[in-house]
Amino acid sequence: MKKYSKSTQLLLQILFFFLVVYIPSNLFLSLLPQISYVRGLMVDYQIPKIYASQIIIFNLINLWFFRRNFFNKKRIKSFLVSNKLLIVLTTAIFVRQFFTLNPASSVWFLFQAVSSILLLFFLNNHRWLLKKKLFSWAIFSSATLQFLLAIFQFIYQHSLLPYQVLGEPRFEPYFRMSRHLFDGKEKIL
Repeated sequence: MKKYSKSTQLLLQILFFFLVVYIPSNLFLSLLPQISYVRGLMVDYQIPKIYASQIIIFNLINLWFFRRNFFNKKRIKSFLVSNKLLIVLTTAIFVRQFFTLNPASSVWFLFQAVSSILLLFFLNNHRWLLKKKLFSWAIFSSATLQFLLAIFQFIYQHSLLPYQVLGEPRFEPYFRMSRHLFDGKEKIL
């Protein structure tokens, strides 16, 4: 924590707070939905999406890397010499993504996996963020927001905002959704 200025620490705390709040909100923007078709059927999980939480993760990691000057020649050369096997395996995994049925989605999901792994390394190096009272407030805020959203959706049986905004489910008639009778009215659970 001492390696950062007060303003950088504050920025890290703010970004981390919003990360904790946004992860369960499922806020995303669909990228190239036309490539998500498999044998003529649209497969939702094949759509490359950029999540709000990923943007925050990207900003946290960039702040971490650039503040610590990770990209100087000495560090890069040291990393390349000491991690040859890791570099070969990573390159093989990356190249393999181009030989799938949907290379764009595969590369995008590899990027998401790498960003999640980098987030784990970030959290390991910034455990002080997890010990701050702000983390407890972020968890509380996130749970409260999700609880209020769920109550609103249950009572009114429709989304608060469009699907693209909060990642809420659509309440269109769908035979697989769980339903139950409450006071003589059938409601989607």
